[in-house]
Amino acid sequence: MPWARASSLGRSLHCPASAVLPGPDGGEVLSWETQEAADWGTMVHHWKATGEILAMTPWARHHSFFEEVLSRTFTDPEAARRILWPPGGEHEVAVAVRCDGEKRPEHCVRFKRDGTTVEKEAWKAAFGPEWATGTMDYRLRVDGAVTIDDLKTGVGRYNPDTGARESTPPGSEQHGLYVLADWLVHGRSNTASRTTTTHWPRPRIPSTNRRRSLTALPPPTRLGHGWLYQDLDNFHNQLIMGYELTGIARLSPEAFAVVGDDCRFCPALVNCPSGRRFEAEQGRGPDAIQEEDVRP
Repeated sequence: MPWARASSLGRSLHCPASAVLPGPDGGEVLSWETQEAADWGTMVHHWKATGEILAMTPWARHHSFFEEVLSRTFTDPEAARRILWPPGGEHEVAVAVRCDGEKRPEHCVRFKRDGTTVEKEAWKAAFGPEWATGTMDYRLRVDGAVTIDDLKTGVGRYNPDTGARESTPPGSEQHGLYVLADWLVHGRSNTASRTTTTHWPRPRIPSTNRRRSLTALPPPTRLGHGWLYQDLDNFHNQLIMGYELTGIARLSPEAFAVVGDDCRFCPALVNCPSGRRFEAEQGRGPDAIQEEDVRP
């Protein structure tokens, strides 16, 4: 089992205990709302890569509603898709980066480009505890410069400071892992790299008698972040240090628990005394987690 997944890498680096403490017995059980949102995301990602709308069962309404979303968002959906994710790029590339200090590209980075989603998930799960894994939604390399895009279809997490729901920022640790893998494979190039987040949340599916009242929908939003040589070198060292701290944290997880906003969404919260105390001080607890606040 890998040390960390890209989607939770920020939490693993911030709090070594979160990568050590076990989650709830029996694993994570998704509600039907969360599963439906995840399946919607799978359908949109498939359209991004192929231009085809994947039939999703048991969600019979998804196919027709996504067709309507496309027609009300873009004048020409296919042209918009090719602008957002230009031909020549790669879609849904699984990646693994070794985090124990090994820096030789042939030994510290792996990619899997072919196969189904299930096969790629199994491939990632088979790596040992010195690896971090994830999936690049889209990767394009032109004239030595790489751009990696992360498509988010969830509503995002609520930020009490701004009063808005926000998606994963393009300069996050998740994106750092993706661009680091490309950077290592291509000889630690001095060429600047870029990561972007494309946020395209699903509109609420209206009842049939309200469907006709739908008007034009806003297009996806996109934010970008540039990564220079020194940024990636520093992030690589941070990744190695985080992995080493996790190894030490196995001896005494509670001593390495760092509380904060991530506690609310941490699978290990149920077995973390520090996190539970922090949540109680915030007037929250494990039972107060709302499904819509969890990124699909």
